[in-house]
Amino acid sequence: MRVEAYNKIGQVYQANQKMRTRETVKGSERDALTISETARDYQTARQALAQVPDIREDRVSAIKQSMEAGTYQVNAESFAAKLIARYEELSL
Repeated sequence: MRVEAYNKIGQVYQANQKMRTRETVKGSERDALTISETARDYQTARQALAQVPDIREDRVSAIKQSMEAGTYQVNAESFAAKLIARYEELSL
């Protein structure tokens, strides 16, 4: 086994690494970021949703008032129909 051969291989390997590093630096100067129109629309929608409250206070307060007054009634048939529809929707 010749030691000189390993030294030469090491030099070639180091030279290749330096060339790759230079190519990477040159290539990164030309890199650009482009955002698609769909991504922009998505970002706009997320910003709009962030401004909308999670709880609809007007609906909640109306239900609370009717519950406190004892006038709040739940239609069992309507509730059951909505429950089944939701179950079927989730099952698909």
